[in-house]
Parts: sequence; structure tokens; C-alpha cells
Amino acid sequence: MWLAEVLLLIQQVSLEIGNQTEGDYEVATSAFGQYAGLRAAITYSSAMGSAERYQQICQLSQYLWQPLTELADISCLRIAPPQAGLVSFQVTNSSKPQAKPVN
Repeated sequence: MWLAEVLLLIQQVSLEIGNQTEGDYEVATSAFGQYAGLRAAITYSSAMGSAERYQQICQLSQYLWQPLTELADISCLRIAPPQAGLVSFQVTNSSKPQAKPVN
């Protein structure tokens, strides 16, 4: 029954982009799993001090950056591990990898 109600709401949504009318409805799903993850991350982060958190960001950045520098088809955009937690790289080989069969 709820599916029919959702389909009815979707049918009532206006097709005009950027123009809201009284008959428009939005259908969305709450991300409760993401909310729980965010709460856990905030709790974990709050238990650490700023210096400890920054140190961990630097360690994790290096942990990701180092193996990327060793891959032939990856070109890291920095010559040293990043200090802000963002690891920037480019894929230099545009050929698609072959999928391995699952046994």
C-alpha cells in the first residue's frame, strides 16, 4: 500500500525544473545509518585532542599516499604525504581493468 502512495506522490511532482508550485512534493529517505555513523565519529573525535586528531590525519594520509605512489597507473599530485587529509592523484592509464571471475 505504501508503494502505491509513493508512486502517486511521484506522479504529482511537477516536471518544471526550478519552478515550485503548490502541487509539488518531494520524496526522500532518511539516512539513519549515516546518522548513527556520524554520531559515533563525533564521539570518537571529541575524545581526542586537536593535536592528536591532526597527528592521526597525517598518519592516515601517509598510509594512503605511500602505496599510491608505488602504483604504475597512478600519479600522485604531491611529492610528499599531504598534511590536510586530502590525497590527490590522477589515474594515468585510461584502460578499463578486467574483472576477475568470482568462484
